Amino acid sequence: TGHLDSPVREQRKTYMPFKSFKRWKLLVFDIVCFAFVCAILLFADSIFGKISLVLVDYFVLCAMLCMAVTVSRILFRVYGNVWRYASFDEYLFASLADVCGGIVGALLCWLCYSHFSLWYCVAIVASFSVGAQVARFCYQHLFRITKKDKNVSKIGVAIVGGGEIGVTLAEELTYSRKSHYVPLCFVERDHKKIGSRLLGLNVYEENG
Repeated sequence: TGHLDSPVREQRKTYMPFKSFKRWKLLVFDIVCFAFVCAILLFADSIFGKISLVLVDYFVLCAMLCMAVTVSRILFRVYGNVWRYASFDEYLFASLADVCGGIVGALLCWLCYSHFSLWYCVAIVASFSVGAQVARFCYQHLFRITKKDKNVSKIGVAIVGGGEIGVTLAEELTYSRKSHYVPLCFVERDHKKIGSRLLGLNVYEENG
């Protein structure tokens, strides 16, 4: 049993979100992004509206929201993901972490500043969440573009099946420089997919 339990213990110890310097940079980037959102909303409110708090209290409120969202992201293991290969699940958990952290942060801010609008807290957290997700999408897309080879010497192949496995295989063949093959199209039996496009590749009907 000792040999069987050891891989489980190692797997439980694998999640160390801040062991890597890159994950520290990601945390700092999120904090800077949150501060930028707060500054933009402060500037917009100074032009179109009127903040009901003094400037110091506003910064304290933003710090409380930032702390709540950051702790929530740590608990949801957002910083344990490799975002260059992030899938839908990673983005969903990041959004869920922002929602939970935003709710807790908004309640804390409301308890400290009961005259402050909760909708302002929602606007700050929502703007940060959207901005952070867009930044990760752009990073993932730029990583794939820079990683993508010209495919000059690669062999063209057709991917049989346009399901999740086929799409994943096509992505790996397209963006991996070590691959000797490049997908040219998909071949499917599902008439709902035939004639459409997946990953920018045509889906053709399988014959026979």
